[in-house]
Amino acid sequence: MSAWRWLAPYILVVVAVWSLLFRYWGIQHDAMAYMLQLVARLQPEPLAGDIFLRFTSQEEFTLFPTLGAPFVAIFGIDGTGALLTFIGLAAWLVVAWHLMRLLQGRQMAWLAIGLLVAVPGWYSAGQVFRYAEPFLTARTATEVLCLAALIAWLNHKRVWSALLLGLALLLHPLMAFPAILVIGALALPLDTLKRWGWFLVALIVVPLVGSLVLAAPTPFVDGDWLSVTRSRSGFLFAGEWAARDREVFATTLLMLAVAAHVLPRSQLRCVMAAALCVGTAGVLLAAIASEFLPLKILLQGQPWRWLWLGRVLSIGLMPLVVATLWSSGQTGRAAAALLCSAVLLNGAGSPQDLEPVGVGGLLCAIAWIIWALRSRISDRAASTIVIASLAALVASCAYLLSLVLNVAQHDFSFGRDPIWVQRAYELVRTPGLAVLIIAAAWWITQKSRRPIAALVTAIFASALISGSWNETLDTWTRRPFGAEAQAAFSTWRAQIPVESEVLWSDGPQAAWFLLNRRSYLSVTQAAGTVFSPEVASEIQRRANALADLVSPGSWVLAPESRGEKQRPLSAAILRSICRDEALGFVVSRDDIGTGVPRAEWPGKANFVYLYNCRSFRELAPT
Repeated sequence: MSAWRWLAPYILVVVAVWSLLFRYWGIQHDAMAYMLQLVARLQPEPLAGDIFLRFTSQEEFTLFPTLGAPFVAIFGIDGTGALLTFIGLAAWLVVAWHLMRLLQGRQMAWLAIGLLVAVPGWYSAGQVFRYAEPFLTARTATEVLCLAALIAWLNHKRVWSALLLGLALLLHPLMAFPAILVIGALALPLDTLKRWGWFLVALIVVPLVGSLVLAAPTPFVDGDWLSVTRSRSGFLFAGEWAARDREVFATTLLMLAVAAHVLPRSQLRCVMAAALCVGTAGVLLAAIASEFLPLKILLQGQPWRWLWLGRVLSIGLMPLVVATLWSSGQTGRAAAALLCSAVLLNGAGSPQDLEPVGVGGLLCAIAWIIWALRSRISDRAASTIVIASLAALVASCAYLLSLVLNVAQHDFSFGRDPIWVQRAYELVRTPGLAVLIIAAAWWITQKSRRPIAALVTAIFASALISGSWNETLDTWTRRPFGAEAQAAFSTWRAQIPVESEVLWSDGPQAAWFLLNRRSYLSVTQAAGTVFSPEVASEIQRRANALADLVSPGSWVLAPESRGEKQRPLSAAILRSICRDEALGFVVSRDDIGTGVPRAEWPGKANFVYLYNCRSFRELAPT
């Protein structure tokens, strides 16, 4: 009971930070594509014929739509999205805590969970993918299964581990594969540095050769398929990675490298070494496949995803790594201070843009070099290095303090949270500040155990939870695609034939889930270009057909078209774009004065208008 009395204030702090950083995104980002797959299982006519699903798509490689569709039938679109997302996030935290407890003990596991909440788990370029995503996706459930499989393996439950990995493969093969490689490495007799080296070489060579052989005689992505994919999904291509992207890769891999050297138990070191080899191979394969050999299987397999498990381990095991370094002498303390500085500066504005790998990546590299050369560093030099490293840590804290002062000096208001909660959100969304809050709360409740400090911590966290509760709850309970919204568009559905395709450029999810019709073209649908040349070709054709409305490159996020707005809709533009027989209706916020039906979306006094292409096609010159 005494342990829980001290733990409760800390848990309140973690919940407070989680309630701000993990608010539900709704049917946004990849949740649109995943929800389309679920709804299409219930309504194959017409949604299964949408351009996103019509050709080769990710739906063919996952059981997620089959398992999730019954939830839509029971709870509806909004309820299913929120329910499955919440269950996934809750399960993720539980499984991650058990893994951290197994690897570093109960007390540090609590700190690890706080860090995993505070530090954004981006593992891709462009901040496109992260672990524990706050929206509907098969990735979160797959991560839960993979972490559970690793726990089972470490507990010598091999059959359970294999079964969990099998389920993960059925949900999301691309996310399950790196876990299979890590656990596979643990099963091999990799007990020397040379053997680890050969394992890394095999992880690179085998996929390269396999991609050439299995996809023969056309193993490459080329021509228009490659150019459209490069524009729409630039994060797949190493040439498009910015310094902040390379910082994520560098900090993750270097933290794993340090951990593989310093952690006390051989099992721990093997886990980190396996994650290091798999992550390194994934990044190198991604670079090779995107810039030198655009191999179809590798581009579609997206081997940079192999980094996700290493990202979880590098952040979660930071407490044990830092504690081990700190107790191992002066060079260890220097390395620990530098790693802490790297974590604090992770994603903190301009420092992440320093070439080539951001300040965080450089600090991790210096920490790794200091530890690797520790036997050659004299005591006098070590003392100097410790002072310099601690100074870097102080400077990092000072930089974060400047961000606090900057927030305090500006008046702003957004959303429906109280102003003080909005300011708290602006602070914790800076990862370094969130880490400091989590670390301070953990120290107060688990180390110093001063009753007054623990009480103040609990009061502060409770106030933040209370102040943010209404808005947090609202994000999880909104029903933009519920029965009321469905009823508001009933007359539109009656006017739009089932086989029609609708251009609703700023709301493809509304075309799918309110009108129950196929979307003609959207940026979301173009995400499938890497999986199918047919999709790429059709996307390009439709984009060209809409050239009078907006430049074709805007649909695939071409650099020269980014930020470009669509031209105001007019009768002339409608006559032009409606020449394509595939386009049936256009939904726009522009009223061209023809007395067409209108509706309010997404809120009151936000009108959208429905234009029937047949009317304008008949007026077009022949």
